[in-house]
Amino acid sequence: MRIRYAVVLCILMLNLTLGPRHASGLEGAGHALALEVVFRTDSDWSLLNFTGLGRILVGEHEVLAGGEASEIYVTFHEGHFTIFTGKKAYDTPPVEIRVRLVTLDPEEPLPLRIGKGHIGETGVTIMAWAGGDFKEVAAISHEGVNLLDPGAQVDRRGGATYDEYWDMAEEANVDWVLITSWNEWHEGTEIEPSLEHGFDALAQTRERAAGFKGIEPQVAVS
Repeated sequence: MRIRYAVVLCILMLNLTLGPRHASGLEGAGHALALEVVFRTDSDWSLLNFTGLGRILVGEHEVLAGGEASEIYVTFHEGHFTIFTGKKAYDTPPVEIRVRLVTLDPEEPLPLRIGKGHIGETGVTIMAWAGGDFKEVAAISHEGVNLLDPGAQVDRRGGATYDEYWDMAEEANVDWVLITSWNEWHEGTEIEPSLEHGFDALAQTRERAAGFKGIEPQVAVS
């Protein structure tokens, strides 16, 4: 069994050279750009990070669909905004979010980063204000299982790979270790007991977690 990493981060450079309007009424102002970004996803989790936006003068968002069945976070920062969604269950409706903002002196081209989970489709449509209305300037989507091609795979090596990750966490002197692969069978990263690996990964977790916390391991699993 190999460990498959089913998360890919797509870095997309979008050249939004639309002749941004001068921000009238602002002392010492540069060029302002009004954007509308519509983010749609039915993946189990998704992330949009829109950077290079200069100084965000105004920013607002509206959840158009799927808000009741998903955790949604939209945050505006200096020079960028971020959207994160996480489904409460796999069979919940798709999420659609609209963000509108006015930014001063954005970069050219504007960097956009999209990350998504294991299944479903995630897409974003970007519109800029021109000629009295928002005009579409870019649209991106990704559908299906989000695996790198030909595939980023790491052999378990009889537990040595898992040990190395624990070693890195301890060397980094982190406060918490979160293991999210209990039953990720579709990724091949599961630590749940199996016919193939038995209780090996679970016993290894028991030993390493106890060592991380500085306590004696509890009763062995079998």
